[in-house]
Amino acid sequence: MVALCFVLCNVKTEAQFGGGTGIAGDPYQIHNITHLENFTTAYQDDPFILMNNIDDSLRTHRFNGGITGSYYGTFDGNGKYITLALNPSNQSAGFQSTGFIGTLANGGVVKNLIVKGYVASNLHGGGVVGNINE
Repeated sequence: MVALCFVLCNVKTEAQFGGGTGIAGDPYQIHNITHLENFTTAYQDDPFILMNNIDDSLRTHRFNGGITGSYYGTFDGNGKYITLALNPSNQSAGFQSTGFIGTLANGGVVKNLIVKGYVASNLHGGGVVGNINE
């Protein structure tokens, strides 16, 4: 029964992305804006890979590494770009860092990623990472 629950839970999570199992060597794949938005509800240590350029500059977002805390997984931009509008006015209470990944924790990795657009921040801000928490 435990194995069945594990399989069903993984199927639901995998369906949120364009492929991958979310383990080292097989990161979750982000193909479109829906997958990118699902990244905001992922686990803090899941690996991800961007499969396409994504342009969503017409909407304003607040991404924080997919979670309510720091992101310490690996996000591979795969040489692709994301165009976003990042604005702290959309921040939830308690968020102080604005960036595609608001806070990158010690051990977290973001590589091969280009972020285009604008970032507005009332404390810490950056296009790719708003703050690094060591």
